[in-house]
Amino acid sequence: MTSADSIDVVMLTKNSNKPYFRRVLRAIKREIPVHHFIVVDGYSTDGTMEIVKEFFGKRTKVIRTDAPLGGARYLGMRAVDTEWFAFIDSDVEILPAWFETAKRIMQHPRIWGVEGSFWTGRRGNYVKPLLHPKKHFSWRLVLTRGIVEPYWASTSSVILRRDVIDLVDPRFLYHLESGEDAYIAWKIIEHGYIYI
Repeated sequence: MTSADSIDVVMLTKNSNKPYFRRVLRAIKREIPVHHFIVVDGYSTDGTMEIVKEFFGKRTKVIRTDAPLGGARYLGMRAVDTEWFAFIDSDVEILPAWFETAKRIMQHPRIWGVEGSFWTGRRGNYVKPLLHPKKHFSWRLVLTRGIVEPYWASTSSVILRRDVIDLVDPRFLYHLESGEDAYIAWKIIEHGYIYI
């Protein structure tokens, strides 16, 4: 059983006050039981913080930094105080039932990451676990389809267990300017847990 009555949401921002930004925040407020809304901000000057506080008020925590992407994600993870938390990018609008769908998957004790992309196809809902890169690596697959398809992970909308911070090397993660999402996902599966 998971205690996901409310979760922290971590969003990285830097001058994110774009025409769609209010829609992004409105969808989060509608779909997720937010405990704290943690904003890791790169010193925005366009009113981003005012809009976030308009939506989440006293539940807003702000961390200002000029750290690279991996460092910003690490600082956000350190501020989390719920069992589960979500990374939602400032340009990603989550769909209705996004959290409720993920919540059902989060019940399994070995699942430590639930990426926010769910597809519905002819065979019903499609949820694919990320394969272990060492055990399932195939040069043939990589040469024919590229590295992205079998091993790609995205933190644009993902729910993670708070304890994932214990799996990553902060010295390595902090300095990543890209690929931090794949690093987090691979650390989850490298330790024997599941990233969906």
